[in-house]
Amino acid sequence: MKNKKGFTLAEILIALAVVGIAAAITVPVLMQNVNDNQYKSAWRNEWAILNQAALSLMMDNGGSFVNGMGTDSNTMRDKFLTKLSFAKVCNNTAANAGNCWAPTTYNYDGTTPVSAETRASAVLSNGSFAIFDWASATCADGSITNWGTANCGSIYADINGNALPNKYGRDIFIVHVLSDGLKAYGSTNATGAIDATNNNGCPGATSLGYGCSMTYLSAS
Repeated sequence: MKNKKGFTLAEILIALAVVGIAAAITVPVLMQNVNDNQYKSAWRNEWAILNQAALSLMMDNGGSFVNGMGTDSNTMRDKFLTKLSFAKVCNNTAANAGNCWAPTTYNYDGTTPVSAETRASAVLSNGSFAIFDWASATCADGSITNWGTANCGSIYADINGNALPNKYGRDIFIVHVLSDGLKAYGSTNATGAIDATNNNGCPGATSLGYGCSMTYLSAS
């Protein structure tokens, strides 16, 4: 009878080490891909909720947002909350941080964005945070380059509240409130021009992440 030679302890340890290294490299990437897909799905659901509220508000206001968004961010928020299910409301104070908006947020590339937590905000019933940033009662704000003077304000949505990563383009997204409805940041206008800073290379290591708002909706 021939002797059967098994693996030595050293060979087994080497094999386990190789498997461990491979897992350490691939598992975090797989987990981030799973998380990113969940964020994208949650953002599409959030967009549907906000857009439905917007359509109802416009219908109540003669078909547009002109003179229908109140006179400041608090009244804009309150208008939207008549069409949304919510759990908590926060006004324009620094106390919003940790209550109706994450205390620290980041751009997609890890840089720090302009602080938003002091604006009028709310916690929606699904656990998401929403900031309402009023710009013009007559939708005559021209700060969004390719939308001319059609801008009434903006909505910032954090689809999982205080939970990490609190990054634009991953779990935070931006919506323009225009005179004729909502447009996700990164949308094109009638002539095909993309607003403001385009899609910032979404997604990418040097991206601010703002334009991911439209990129992920378009990919659905």
